Amino acid sequence: MEKLAFISYSTEDRDIAERAAALLEARGVGCWIAPDAIPPGTSYAGRIIEGIDSAVATVLILSEAANASVWVAREAERTISKNKTLIPMRIREVQPSRALELFVSSGQSVD
Repeated sequence: MEKLAFISYSTEDRDIAERAAALLEARGVGCWIAPDAIPPGTSYAGRIIEGIDSAVATVLILSEAANASVWVAREAERTISKNKTLIPMRIREVQPSRALELFVSSGQSVD
């Protein structure tokens, strides 16, 4: 299945991210999700960039933990810099952090 969605999440939200990926895949939307998509011994950062490049959109699992994650902010920035769609999926009543606000404020989010 082609990986159409890159799933960006904090490791604290892994269970929810995996459930979101499973729901999307059940509907025919292939998902790229770490660490499953990263073979042992390969560059973690390099594979993340490849995942973002290969996907049509990034689904950002938005939570307090995502707000605190440097990696989630980097993935959001890379997604936008590559003119890809960023879809925030708010899993709790939380506003995006300053690090994420610029990237998620202009689009529609999913609660």
